[in-house]
Amino acid sequence: MKIGEALRKERIKLGLTQDQMCAGILSRPFYARIESGKNRINAESLFKILLEHQVDLVEFCDLIQDDYTSEERKVEKQFEFKMNLAVSAKDTEALDKYCQQIMNSSNNEVLKLRALITSAYFKGETDKIDVEIRTKIKAEFDGGNNLLE
Repeated sequence: MKIGEALRKERIKLGLTQDQMCAGILSRPFYARIESGKNRINAESLFKILLEHQVDLVEFCDLIQDDYTSEERKVEKQFEFKMNLAVSAKDTEALDKYCQQIMNSSNNEVLKLRALITSAYFKGETDKIDVEIRTKIKAEFDGGNNLLE
């Protein structure tokens, strides 16, 4: 959902007119063009409107995230979701499968390292993690805390 559509949805949910929704922030004609997708709203005005009407920012972002998230990030989120389900079920077979898929298709190094760690942990094989991978893990996650020890 685009920002204008989400604003309209929130406004209707609040039982407000366009004038009431944008009062003191934007002109009503300009706001109407935002809702219809003809104009864009700047971040400052958007936040003023949302905060003025106590719109939950997380819920608002949930409404619009699909339209503003890259395809690559959507795939990564799907992998993260699948990995979380497999972790919850303690399904090491699924963890291995998703780990392999991530290793073969993702460009996100942190996601790859997380998948490797998770898979190794649930199989009780953290001691078998390659030295080069351990170095990457330490550099990315450890922050000098010797967590791998």
